[in-house]
Amino acid sequence: MKIPTSVVTKHITKYWFRRRTVKAKGVRKGYIWAAAAATLKLVLYFYEDGSRRQEVLFDFLKTYKGTVQSDAYAPYRKLETDQYHNITRIACLQHVKRKFLEQDKDPDARKIVEMINQLYQKEHEHRTSYQGWTIKDNLAHRKQYAPPILRKIKKKLLSLQTKPDLLPKSQMAEAINYTLSQWKAIEDIFTKGEYYLCLLYTSDAADDLIG
Repeated sequence: MKIPTSVVTKHITKYWFRRRTVKAKGVRKGYIWAAAAATLKLVLYFYEDGSRRQEVLFDFLKTYKGTVQSDAYAPYRKLETDQYHNITRIACLQHVKRKFLEQDKDPDARKIVEMINQLYQKEHEHRTSYQGWTIKDNLAHRKQYAPPILRKIKKKLLSLQTKPDLLPKSQMAEAINYTLSQWKAIEDIFTKGEYYLCLLYTSDAADDLIG
């Protein structure tokens, strides 16, 4: 399938659902994929017998040139390799934040959440296409507010990563590694004025579909 650039410039994710099978009696988990262009208010769903295999995604994107926003599911990370040089993957900030929200009793995790929230707070000071605020204005705003906050977040993460009491397989270590391993994809969110900070647009659209 050939995908126009305007159809999937923003978000790609997947949602599971229960499906009845013909060959095997009963109900099995299946997946439907969603690609959304938030600025155009379009969502395109694609499906291949409920499969979440990476080949479904790669076949869908084989002719695509542009930007994909996603979580850090392993197949999405392959979009960052030279094999997909026509695609730029940017991260979903909400998925990053969620990793630390799950540890709400940890003061370090709460501090990271607080710093991520600063990005959202600064972003919400203005809204594109409202009261004359343009994409160009938004990019200039991002270039001003984002770098210092991102530097603080990264510095905090690197500091936590070297703590002697951090267990390699702990929830905190997983959250730190999840974030740092896609740091460029996080920074790239702020390189364009039209990019969204997270995948919430796609999630809202899927909720409307699934009910």
